[in-house]
Amino acid sequence: LKGNGTVWTWGYNANGELGLGDNQNRTEPTQVKAEITLEDGTTKEEEITDAIDVATGANHTLILRKDGTVWATGYNNKGQLGDGTTTSSNRFHKVKLNSEGDYLENIVQITAENNTSHVLTADGSVYSYGYNYYGQFGNNTRTDENANPYPVKMQKVTNIVQMTGGENHLIMLDADGSIWTTGLNSNGQLGKNNTVDSVLPQQ
Repeated sequence: LKGNGTVWTWGYNANGELGLGDNQNRTEPTQVKAEITLEDGTTKEEEITDAIDVATGANHTLILRKDGTVWATGYNNKGQLGDGTTTSSNRFHKVKLNSEGDYLENIVQITAENNTSHVLTADGSVYSYGYNYYGQFGNNTRTDENANPYPVKMQKVTNIVQMTGGENHLIMLDADGSIWTTGLNSNGQLGKNNTVDSVLPQQ
């Protein structure tokens, strides 16, 4: 992510995670573009010049733009691109909120795990989509190997100001200074003095 709001990617690209419109690996930085769907159903490309954050999973990439929308590309086997499908993409598309065609808005931060995406809203709420085998959505569920292609709101936390994702767990900072975690805990990564996974955020 450059200071002028452009995003440049390089490296492995078998799943389209570089967002360059193909699946060819790159050995030098190449500027990404977004694919816009017009009202008549056709699409066009536009340069991204207003990016403010970038996050990467194992094989997918997220971009947060200045208008509070999130864009995703790459591997999508668990719905981690948030477009309502499990079809991988090699172009950045806007992340949807639901099946009615609404889009995520008012996002201030993004982070990603292996196959899970998390977004933080301006009001301190966290939404997650993709893989939820270990309860990393923090909504008191595990969805096994099922895909979750639309964002789901996390429970218990309402005033988060920062977050970061591990391989299959999420760590969140509350405005009051407390730390909350959810998801896989096989190595004690949730900081609870045990190795029991959490399906709800724990302080």
